[in-house]
Amino acid sequence: MLPEPLEPHAEVYAALVLGTRDYLAKNGFSDAVMGLSGGIDSALVAAIATDALGPEHVHALAMPSRYSSEGSRSDATLVAERSASTWRWWPWSPPRRGLGMLSPLLAGAPRA
Repeated sequence: MLPEPLEPHAEVYAALVLGTRDYLAKNGFSDAVMGLSGGIDSALVAAIATDALGPEHVHALAMPSRYSSEGSRSDATLVAERSASTWRWWPWSPPRRGLGMLSPLLAGAPRA
């Protein structure tokens, strides 16, 4: 006897988990590092990664900026605590400022 078919949303979610697990395994990855914003998109990615690999193999990196709301920061913290084995805050401002050193190299370069 065949199992009952999944509901449409559950079927899509199961396919995302399976595809993620297969892709990572076939390419030799045991762990995943993900960016975490506190938005619904990164929460869904965290859930898929956790279900595909287990929380011990998911590592989250939150990169808040001066535009990140307190709600986004607290949501990111909550998602990270529930889905990732390790997570940390890495503010985006210092790397962004560092990109400014490329300005002289790009002066006069064609823009796409």
